[in-house]
Amino acid sequence: GVTVADGRIVSFRTLSGRTFRGKVFVDATYEGDLMAAAGVSYAVGREANAVYGETISGIQRRLATGHQLNPGVSAYVRAGDPSSGLLPGVEPDDAAPDGSGDRRVQAYCFRMCLTDDPDNRIPFAKPANYDPMDYELLLRNLEAIGPEILSASADSPRLWKFMPWSNSRMPNRKTDTNNRMGFSTDFIGGSRDWPEASYAERERILRRHLDYQMGLMWTLANDPRVPAPFRAHVAQWGTCRDEFADGLGNGWQ
Repeated sequence: GVTVADGRIVSFRTLSGRTFRGKVFVDATYEGDLMAAAGVSYAVGREANAVYGETISGIQRRLATGHQLNPGVSAYVRAGDPSSGLLPGVEPDDAAPDGSGDRRVQAYCFRMCLTDDPDNRIPFAKPANYDPMDYELLLRNLEAIGPEILSASADSPRLWKFMPWSNSRMPNRKTDTNNRMGFSTDFIGGSRDWPEASYAERERILRRHLDYQMGLMWTLANDPRVPAPFRAHVAQWGTCRDEFADGLGNGWQ
């Protein structure tokens, strides 16, 4: 739906059939669909160091010090048994050296607006297609926290540095909530097909992200394997009745 003349975009047509013309077009989206449709060259993923003579592009295991799992967490379906296969969300090591490029893109998540106001709070709900195996890695990661940490007082910084979210207070008893730690709101690997996906495929990817994050929050608030201090803390929060009324429903944007 993009018309190009002499290397410049002249107009584009939307799915509804409307046509927009202009002297200058700015594609300020994440995806860059307008530029791609106009024939602009692009790359998906992380370029290798060699592409632009850089030093910390591409795969960087050595520098991966944040957002890591706790020591001793098994990635196999049956803990410690490689023959049982990998848990959901875990990929085999492709053995590519640091600095190599790949088609991975940044993980996506819903940056939630939550509240602990009972009159405005929508409790976290389990999605219809909830699969507990999707969160087995999360539960093992939390179970790997030492008992001396979990027995600390509820306001101890030693305890809360393991909390798998960043729940920043905002006005009106609301929050700006984002990803934190090795297993959190980022749906790692779920966004890889998004850049070149069709609109229908993107809708499916979006719904998969929603199911993942809804299931994550329900697990943190309800699963008995989640350490009691974390479970009790998450359970007092929920999405907001007065936010994102035109979004995906139940306070999701």
